[in-house]
Amino acid sequence: MATYTIKLGGQTHTITIRDLRESSAVVEVDGKPYEMTYEKQSDQPSAKPPPKPAISSQPAKIMSSRPAAPKAAVAGDGHAIEAPIPGLILEIKVKAGDTVQPDQVLLIMEAMKMENPIKSPAAGKIKEIFVKVGDGVATGDVLVLLG
Repeated sequence: MATYTIKLGGQTHTITIRDLRESSAVVEVDGKPYEMTYEKQSDQPSAKPPPKPAISSQPAKIMSSRPAAPKAAVAGDGHAIEAPIPGLILEIKVKAGDTVQPDQVLLIMEAMKMENPIKSPAAGKIKEIFVKVGDGVATGDVLVLLG
Protein backbone atom coordinates (compact mmCIF):
# COMPACT_ATOMS: atom_id res chain seq x y z
CA MET A 1 0.00 0.00 0.00
CA ALA A 2 1.33 3.42 -0.94
CA THR A 3 -0.07 6.86 -0.13
CA TYR A 4 0.63 10.02 -2.11
CA THR A 5 -0.34 13.66 -1.69
CA ILE A 6 -0.84 15.40 -5.04
CA LYS A 7 -1.85 18.85 -6.25
CA LEU A 8 -4.34 18.93 -9.07
CA GLY A 9 -5.95 22.13 -10.32
CA GLY A 10 -4.70 23.98 -7.24
CA GLN A 11 -6.31 21.49 -4.83
CA THR A 12 -4.46 18.97 -2.66
CA HIS A 13 -5.66 15.34 -2.71
CA THR A 14 -4.56 12.19 -0.89
CA ILE A 15 -4.35 9.03 -3.01
CA THR A 16 -3.81 5.59 -1.47
CA ILE A 17 -3.12 2.60 -3.72
CA ARG A 18 -4.78 -0.35 -1.96
CA ASP A 19 -4.41 -3.19 -4.48
CA LEU A 20 -2.27 -2.93 -7.62
CA ARG A 21 -2.83 -5.54 -10.33
CA GLU A 22 -1.56 -5.99 -13.90
CA SER A 23 -4.18 -3.77 -15.54
CA SER A 24 -6.27 -2.43 -12.65
CA ALA A 25 -5.94 -1.04 -9.17
CA VAL A 26 -8.10 -0.27 -6.17
CA VAL A 27 -7.34 3.26 -5.02
CA GLU A 28 -8.73 5.69 -2.48
CA VAL A 29 -8.95 9.35 -3.46
CA ASP A 30 -9.54 11.58 -0.43
CA GLY A 31 -10.92 8.53 1.43
CA LYS A 32 -13.35 7.43 -1.31
CA PRO A 33 -12.57 4.02 -2.92
CA TYR A 34 -12.45 3.48 -6.70
CA GLU A 35 -11.52 0.63 -8.99
CA MET A 36 -9.27 1.96 -11.76
CA THR A 37 -8.16 0.28 -14.99
CA TYR A 38 -5.06 1.23 -16.95
CA GLU A 39 -2.75 -0.01 -19.67
CA LYS A 40 1.01 0.26 -19.75
CA GLN A 41 2.34 2.63 -22.37
CA SER A 42 5.47 2.06 -24.39
CA ASP A 43 8.71 3.23 -22.81
CA GLN A 44 9.39 5.14 -26.04
CA PRO A 45 8.67 8.89 -25.99
CA SER A 46 5.50 9.83 -27.81
CA ALA A 47 4.37 13.09 -29.39
CA LYS A 48 0.81 12.59 -28.13
CA PRO A 49 -0.13 12.65 -24.43
CA PRO A 50 -0.89 9.29 -22.79
CA PRO A 51 -4.55 8.39 -22.31
CA LYS A 52 -6.04 9.13 -18.91
CA PRO A 53 -6.81 6.11 -16.71
CA ALA A 54 -10.49 5.18 -16.62
CA ILE A 55 -11.82 5.61 -13.10
CA SER A 56 -15.17 4.10 -12.19
CA SER A 57 -17.61 6.37 -10.41
CA GLN A 58 -18.74 3.37 -8.33
CA PRO A 59 -16.89 2.37 -5.17
CA ALA A 60 -14.90 -0.83 -5.55
CA LYS A 61 -16.55 -3.99 -4.22
CA ILE A 62 -13.69 -4.91 -1.94
CA MET A 63 -13.54 -1.59 -0.13
CA SER A 64 -15.61 -0.78 2.94
CA SER A 65 -19.24 -0.14 2.16
CA ARG A 66 -19.97 0.61 5.81
CA PRO A 67 -18.31 2.75 8.44
CA ALA A 68 -15.41 0.90 10.05
CA ALA A 69 -15.32 0.53 13.82
CA PRO A 70 -13.32 3.50 15.07
CA LYS A 71 -9.98 2.32 16.45
CA ALA A 72 -10.10 4.87 19.26
CA ALA A 73 -13.40 3.44 20.48
CA VAL A 74 -12.04 -0.09 20.79
CA ALA A 75 -8.38 0.51 21.62
CA GLY A 76 -8.77 0.51 25.42
CA ASP A 77 -11.41 -2.22 25.53
CA GLY A 78 -9.40 -5.20 24.31
CA HIS A 79 -7.48 -6.40 21.29
CA ALA A 80 -8.85 -5.08 17.98
CA ILE A 81 -8.36 -7.64 15.22
CA GLU A 82 -8.02 -5.78 11.93
CA ALA A 83 -8.33 -6.76 8.27
CA PRO A 84 -4.79 -7.40 7.00
CA ILE A 85 -5.78 -6.62 3.38
CA PRO A 86 -8.93 -5.48 1.54
CA GLY A 87 -11.43 -8.28 1.09
CA LEU A 88 -14.93 -9.69 1.46
CA ILE A 89 -16.24 -11.44 4.57
CA LEU A 90 -17.33 -14.96 3.56
CA GLU A 91 -17.97 -16.68 6.89
CA ILE A 92 -18.00 -15.80 10.59
CA LYS A 93 -17.13 -18.76 12.81
CA VAL A 94 -17.67 -17.14 16.24
CA LYS A 95 -20.22 -14.98 18.01
CA ALA A 96 -20.04 -12.37 20.75
CA GLY A 97 -19.44 -14.06 24.09
CA ASP A 98 -17.54 -17.06 22.67
CA THR A 99 -14.25 -18.01 24.34
CA VAL A 100 -11.46 -18.57 21.81
CA GLN A 101 -7.95 -20.01 21.86
CA PRO A 102 -4.79 -18.73 20.15
CA ASP A 103 -4.79 -19.49 16.39
CA GLN A 104 -8.51 -20.34 16.39
CA VAL A 105 -10.16 -19.26 13.11
CA LEU A 106 -12.57 -16.39 13.80
CA LEU A 107 -13.71 -15.68 10.25
CA ILE A 108 -12.93 -16.36 6.61
CA MET A 109 -12.18 -13.46 4.32
CA GLU A 110 -11.82 -13.56 0.53
CA ALA A 111 -9.02 -11.43 -0.84
CA MET A 112 -7.34 -11.64 -4.24
CA LYS A 113 -9.52 -14.66 -5.12
CA MET A 114 -8.24 -16.64 -2.12
CA GLU A 115 -9.95 -17.61 1.13
CA ASN A 116 -7.95 -16.29 4.08
CA PRO A 117 -8.59 -17.44 7.66
CA ILE A 118 -8.43 -14.65 10.22
CA LYS A 119 -7.19 -16.22 13.46
CA SER A 120 -7.22 -15.15 17.07
CA PRO A 121 -3.81 -13.88 18.18
CA ALA A 122 -4.47 -14.92 21.80
CA ALA A 123 -6.91 -16.65 24.12
CA GLY A 124 -9.85 -14.51 25.16
CA LYS A 125 -13.52 -13.78 24.85
CA ILE A 126 -15.18 -12.25 21.78
CA LYS A 127 -16.48 -8.87 22.98
CA GLU A 128 -17.89 -7.62 19.67
CA ILE A 129 -18.00 -8.48 15.96
CA PHE A 130 -18.06 -5.44 13.67
CA VAL A 131 -18.72 -7.19 10.34
CA LYS A 132 -21.28 -9.50 8.80
CA VAL A 133 -21.13 -11.98 5.93
CA GLY A 134 -21.00 -10.10 2.63
CA ASP A 135 -19.31 -6.98 4.01
CA GLY A 136 -16.42 -5.51 2.05
CA VAL A 137 -13.56 -4.41 4.28
CA ALA A 138 -10.50 -2.24 3.76
CA THR A 139 -7.04 -2.81 5.20
CA GLY A 140 -7.09 -1.85 8.87
CA ASP A 141 -10.87 -2.10 9.38
CA VAL A 142 -11.58 -3.55 12.83
CA LEU A 143 -13.27 -6.93 12.38
CA VAL A 144 -13.48 -8.34 15.90
CA LEU A 145 -12.81 -7.10 19.41
CA LEU A 146 -11.18 -9.71 21.64
CA GLY A 147 -11.31 -9.11 25.40
